[in-house]
Amino acid sequence: MRIIAGTNRGRNLISPIGLGTRPTADRVREAVFSSIGSRVFTARILDLFAGTGAMSLEALSRGALSAVLIEKDKAAAEIIKKNIALCKAQDARLIVADCFSVIPSLKGQFDLVFIDPPYNRGLLYKALVALLNTDCLSEDALIVAETSSSEPEEICFEHLFEIKRAKYGEAQIIYYCIK
Repeated sequence: MRIIAGTNRGRNLISPIGLGTRPTADRVREAVFSSIGSRVFTARILDLFAGTGAMSLEALSRGALSAVLIEKDKAAAEIIKKNIALCKAQDARLIVADCFSVIPSLKGQFDLVFIDPPYNRGLLYKALVALLNTDCLSEDALIVAETSSSEPEEICFEHLFEIKRAKYGEAQIIYYCIK
């Protein structure tokens, strides 16, 4: 696993051993960042279920202003700390906690949100509900969610619009914008 583009291009990141954390594959990350293009530049990032931190670190490498990474698994959080140090990402802040306890108290507004919960547990819906019940999303926020391609649920909210969906093997990336 490596940073694909930007100031840290080619930098290898630490990956977990075992199946407790499922890092987003390089090719999927590359497709996501190709899709969002320049929206990452100067964005304020929120990364829920941050795993290895690869999505936020990629965004920072490509010009994002700051990133808040939330991960409750302590082993994964240790990997994120090491990856932040490897990338010298001074604008990354890690919060080791359950995202559902943190979201209500987030300060500021985020332009780009990554959500990559454990598959097939209904956590994407729960995370979207939590986000929409706060004022932590900017007016033109983009939410990029990774779920299992076998998860059939269509998620409909009054103030959230699905703009794109793409499948990459077992992974499915869904892009949402605020209405």
